[in-house]
Amino acid sequence: MYKYSTNKKYNEDCLGYWNLEEASGTTRTGSHNLTDTGGSTQVNGIDGFAAAFTSTQWLTSAAAILTSGEFSIGFWYNPVSVVVNAGIVSQMIKPNPGVGTNGTFSVYQSFTGIQFGTSDGSAVNFRGTPIGTLKADSWHSVVCVFTKIDAQNRRKIWLNGFLQDDTLPLGNNPVFGGLFRIGWSSTVVGEATGNGKIDRVRLWNRPIEDREAYNFCRNPYRW
Repeated sequence: MYKYSTNKKYNEDCLGYWNLEEASGTTRTGSHNLTDTGGSTQVNGIDGFAAAFTSTQWLTSAAAILTSGEFSIGFWYNPVSVVVNAGIVSQMIKPNPGVGTNGTFSVYQSFTGIQFGTSDGSAVNFRGTPIGTLKADSWHSVVCVFTKIDAQNRRKIWLNGFLQDDTLPLGNNPVFGGLFRIGWSSTVVGEATGNGKIDRVRLWNRPIEDREAYNFCRNPYRW
């Protein structure tokens, strides 16, 4: 296990960051405090400690964190099982886990793969098939990037240091609303809540460069 680093210079240009180190309590600290619903569990992480989630546990911000423009989200994820759909991180408009399509973005585990989509207020644009290959009880680094090329929405997904998807999806610009949540997705039935461990979540209000995505995936202790 990597030694936990408190050096914050790698967080300076992040809009949001959460190391999920707390052993107990109802608040997870970071750039923005998150309320712990259901009592997530402290476990060993990729760097120091991490938070483990079940179907009744998730973290929620007090207000929307992403409010406009392009963005990126990075995190480390260790699924308990690869035969389920499970929420990982999102900013969606829904007061409780369940079906919801309004919001900004959603990242969830779809069995052995990752799905990343943005919402235009009426539907979430996901790729037709999940990306990559997840293994149960193994740590995986994930970076999702939303940007534009010639006014078209572009989505990139990195898994374990490799670019797995680079597409120009259909759909309108995302609606920037909803609460930021870790351990929860809320897109369709069965994909709402968590299924494993999450560590070192980072949120940028810009599309990070490929070298940054690679470095995040390969050097968790530096971020």
